[in-house]
Amino acid sequence: MKMEYYEHTSQKKKILIKVKGAFYLVDKDSTSEFKLDKSNGEDLLKKRTFDKSNLVYNKINDIRNSQRFKWLFEEEKEDILKRIECGPIKHSTPGVYVCGDTHNNIDLKKINDWDSEEGGLLTKDDILIVLGDWGGILGKTLKGVRKDEKIQRKWIRKPYTLIVQLGNHENYDKIKKLPKIEKYGGLFYEKKIYTYDRSKYLGSILLMMRGEIYTIYGKTFFSMGGARSYSPNVDFYWEDLEVANSIEIAQAYKNLERFNFKVDYVITHTCPLYVGKELMTYFKPFGRCISTTTRYNAKINFDPMTELFEDIAKKTTFKAWHFGHWHLDQKIGEKYQCHYNGRPLRLL
Repeated sequence: MKMEYYEHTSQKKKILIKVKGAFYLVDKDSTSEFKLDKSNGEDLLKKRTFDKSNLVYNKINDIRNSQRFKWLFEEEKEDILKRIECGPIKHSTPGVYVCGDTHNNIDLKKINDWDSEEGGLLTKDDILIVLGDWGGILGKTLKGVRKDEKIQRKWIRKPYTLIVQLGNHENYDKIKKLPKIEKYGGLFYEKKIYTYDRSKYLGSILLMMRGEIYTIYGKTFFSMGGARSYSPNVDFYWEDLEVANSIEIAQAYKNLERFNFKVDYVITHTCPLYVGKELMTYFKPFGRCISTTTRYNAKINFDPMTELFEDIAKKTTFKAWHFGHWHLDQKIGEKYQCHYNGRPLRLL
């Protein structure tokens, strides 16, 4: 476990300790007699017994007298001790991160874990892109809408900014009716978020539109969301809207031509056909039999998006292609990466 020790300039008896991106303020004297115990440290990180509301300051108060605190030892402290100004610790530059499907509140563990470790280092200038199947706009009944609104309010209160790529598990009837907003050089659907009684506007979540190219912090991002669902469910799948139509495809090629078919990142929900075929070979270790997994065969054989992406991949120069959909964390070659339950990846 990598640990870094810092000393406050105005609080000489305090040491700021960094572990896996989180900072803890402790008394220097309380660590002097302890010996390094990495297993206890790992146990402490897993339990997360400290107060989340005070990431940088005083988070250690609840466990300061605990025996699990023994791992905070001053070994090699003199070599890495640095003086820093008092105040919240943030990343020096804002970043753009990507993560896999979250499916409303089903697959949020990766986000909750990431928030615990990185949340205090992020600001609203930092951006997290969910690579489709966000699931924050699904409900058709009043109960379903209330559930959506609850998860939307949780997201908008995050310390960072959320941007959503569209997948196949989305309510396209509602999404297509959202107002559009221009930002980062391209168009988004804008979902405005309010308090439960709608008395206060909390902020907006941006949903990427198909065929758009965004310029974020000097890097270009080509967006093409959607994928074909296998056995669409009439309750919340829209077969005719979950894949790109001819107008959106024409817009995509028009924008790519405008950028001379050269972008930094491609952000989609599914992947090119040949990448999907390669992904199929990685399902065996997870106990899935390829010959009988018709659902995963359908992801490549009956999805027009995979053939479209194969053509786009051949014509476009890009640094990396990030996508979700496959419920697998796997890198294919040097450029393609599928995301699911891995922690968010920083692109820049």
